[in-house]
Amino acid sequence: MDWEVVEDLAGLERVRKDWEELLCRHGGPLHFFQHPDFVMTWWCCFEARREVELRVILGRDSLGQLVFVWPLKLRRRGFVRVLESAGGLLTCFDDVVVDEDHVTSAMHGVFALLRGSALADAIHLRGVHEDSSLALVLCDVGTCIESTTSPCIDATRYGSFERYFASRSKRFRQDHKKSLRRLEEVGSLRFTQDDRSLPIDEVVGLAMSFKERWLAKRGLSGKTIMLPEGRRFVAELCATLRQVGGERRCEISTLRLDDTIVAVGIAFHYAGRRYEYFGAFDDRYESIGVGRVQVVESLRKSFDEDVACMDFLTPGTAFKERIADAAPVVAQYVVALSATGSLYRDLYVRTTRPLLKYAYRHLSALRRFGYREGSACV
Repeated sequence: MDWEVVEDLAGLERVRKDWEELLCRHGGPLHFFQHPDFVMTWWCCFEARREVELRVILGRDSLGQLVFVWPLKLRRRGFVRVLESAGGLLTCFDDVVVDEDHVTSAMHGVFALLRGSALADAIHLRGVHEDSSLALVLCDVGTCIESTTSPCIDATRYGSFERYFASRSKRFRQDHKKSLRRLEEVGSLRFTQDDRSLPIDEVVGLAMSFKERWLAKRGLSGKTIMLPEGRRFVAELCATLRQVGGERRCEISTLRLDDTIVAVGIAFHYAGRRYEYFGAFDDRYESIGVGRVQVVESLRKSFDEDVACMDFLTPGTAFKERIADAAPVVAQYVVALSATGSLYRDLYVRTTRPLLKYAYRHLSALRRFGYREGSACV
């Protein structure tokens, strides 16, 4: 294997054609987040922040053919250099794209390369799907920190929305019908699956404002996606995929009461899989299930489009698991590449970080209480 590390957009543009051909030959439905559209759009939006550096690892065989692509970024956490998936928290599944005939040599070769170089001290991957290529080797070379699930629906099991809906619990079906009835008491209800009546920037901005309010009620502020760059990334990726069309496309669904949008869903289609990437709703209608209605009506349309799998992505929640019929494990791994990387794994990721998360959750509870008190005063 001949290895190369690309560190700029020009380098990505140079290999884009070979990269897409590799995905066509050896990629799968889980590789949406390793597609050039996703990686390059993210880098264009976040490059100016200077907090991260691009590190896309390429591997070529003895004939010079591209057989391996691993989109990564380099982040400095204090004195520790950490490799993470390009896209960071915006990337739901971490993986490599690798030629099936070179899986063993490429996977062992890339970790030998990283350990023998001074590129980084550790690799920190937060979304390793149990069906990914990375999952095959990380059990041997890395440390599993924690795991969640990515609930999904295998639509091929049902054939129609009616059969799927009938398989859900009686309570779930009753709750959905009750929410429909209560919303229709407020106004005329209309669902649109691929809503092109609004400019993408405008509908993404509306979804973000819904989410921002929802987070504030819970004492939270959101992470990468709520940054100006995150909003721009979602809008630009939607615009790019809307132009592409076909199996790799964006779909924006809206739920209206009369003429007012009260829920927005942003989904990406890739190789027969539908990713429910971002959803938000007007919190004034949360108690009557506006979010549930938007999701279920979106599923109804997806069955009509013969989507093979609907993926609700991480983290697994009780609501997602009630909708889904499977919940594949998605794990977080750290691979130490140096003694400093071992300290990062053991002292920060496994010890300090859980304590910080615990403190943050309790602080969020206090913020939520403060939000309610402030609302009551108003």
